[in-house]
Amino acid sequence: MEEQYAFIDESGNYGFGFDKQGVSKNFIVTAVIIEKDVRIRLEKEFEEIRFKHFQNGEMKSSNIKSFNRRKRILEDFKDKEFHIYTLIVDKMKLNKDGGLGFKKSFMKYLNSLLYRDLFSTFTHLQMFADEHGSKEFMHEFKKYIRDRHIPDLFNQSSFGFADSKDSILIQVADIISGTFFNIYENPKKYENEKLLQLIKDKIIRIKEWPHSTLDHNVQLSHKNYKEHENIIKKQSVNLARQFILKYESNKEPNNRDQVNFLKFLLLNITLNPEDYISSNEIIENLEVFKKEQVNIQNLRSRIIAPLRDKGLLIASSEKGYKLPISTVELIEYVNFSSLTILPMLERVGKARDRILLATKNELDILDYPEYEKMKRYFDN
Repeated sequence: MEEQYAFIDESGNYGFGFDKQGVSKNFIVTAVIIEKDVRIRLEKEFEEIRFKHFQNGEMKSSNIKSFNRRKRILEDFKDKEFHIYTLIVDKMKLNKDGGLGFKKSFMKYLNSLLYRDLFSTFTHLQMFADEHGSKEFMHEFKKYIRDRHIPDLFNQSSFGFADSKDSILIQVADIISGTFFNIYENPKKYENEKLLQLIKDKIIRIKEWPHSTLDHNVQLSHKNYKEHENIIKKQSVNLARQFILKYESNKEPNNRDQVNFLKFLLLNITLNPEDYISSNEIIENLEVFKKEQVNIQNLRSRIIAPLRDKGLLIASSEKGYKLPISTVELIEYVNFSSLTILPMLERVGKARDRILLATKNELDILDYPEYEKMKRYFDN
């Protein structure tokens, strides 16, 4: 994997006294990730955007008061070459569930969460955070890395600080992080969802913690809602999350690809619950996290097929793949699969009948232990 840079910013605060003014419900860490060879060009392009919207001032999310101004800025970000990783921590849920409802344990756990997610995924990642302001979490994160991270031949990642006034890309991270903060602090504002749509193509991961059964409340547009639809949603999402939890630390390449594939499907169910993701989109997302190229055959045989073999629910159609959240999507998957499976079975059946006839029933090409299930299908 080529060397990459991550420019990090945080939004929210660390307190749990939600009855006090100014204590946020969420704590958010956002990384703007770019390839090394586009850094200089991107810095020039973002400087032009900064001057357009802030003149001689620094790009800061806290200085954007209106929805329309934020929208115009994000629209100017859309065609730039960067990716977004964001960690969303619901502090109210932590406080309710207990165990991490105080700052020290909260920071310690978040350090391990961010470290595991970024440093184990990107083996050549140079990370930078703003050295000014009350960025206590970032200073704790640096200590965490210093104590635990030992660069070697396979992982040359590092972490350092820069002055946001001199780093336009940290300012970009500030805008993105602040946008997520607005969205999650005020989830009922419909206009916030419009902001999310502007940057959704840049997002490679939204990690919500602690996660609920579904990231956000998925609302389907069709009205024929049945009782078992909720079971389908919970099954598909929970099975995906259980697999991620089990294999996230596994270094085996296929397992890593499968984990990243499922994380992308979970991200999609948050942003566009009814949409399928094309194979090309999935491959582009997987290649962000690895040096080797992924082709369509590898996607199907090494990633999707083994997951289905393990019982995970992955719907597919001519439009792509997704985690199913409705009966309709499961039926679409069955129909799509039948277009391939049934003609193949019919061809096997015709070949079998030809040989049986030609050999006067002495040779049955399905009369082997490996084909017992298939033979049962034809004999029933």
